[in-house]
Order: sequence, then structure tokens, then C-alpha cells
Amino acid sequence: MSKMLNFAQQLVNANRNNIPNAPWAEAAINAVMNGDAKAGEQIANNLMQSMGMNKEQVMQMARQRFNLPF
Repeated sequence: MSKMLNFAQQLVNANRNNIPNAPWAEAAINAVMNGDAKAGEQIANNLMQSMGMNKEQVMQMARQRFNLPF
């Protein structure tokens, strides 16, 4: 198991009570817990589309919000 997957699984487990009760959230949890990157990417793409955003816009928001160097 990769360190990133392990980290994501620990994060989900630690914050399970704070995750919204929505079908997409349950699908995202299942994708993380099962290490299913393809399903996770599809969920992310669907969420971006529903928000009217593209990957570059979302990445820019994440960089600004979390002060990411890349």
C-alpha cells in the first residue's frame, strides 16, 4: 500500500463523522478505502462538472487554500 493511499484512508477514518451524508461522498469513501483511483477520478470529474469548473481551476483553488508549492 502506498503512503499516500494509507494517509488518505487514515484521513477518511479520522473524519468519518464530518463527511456529508450524500451518495457522492459514500462513493468517494469507497473509492479511497478500496484504493480505486479510477473511481475517485470519475467522482472528482463529476463534481467539477457539476460546479462548472475544470481541473486547472480546482487545482488553483487547492494551491491557494492549502498553500501548496506546486
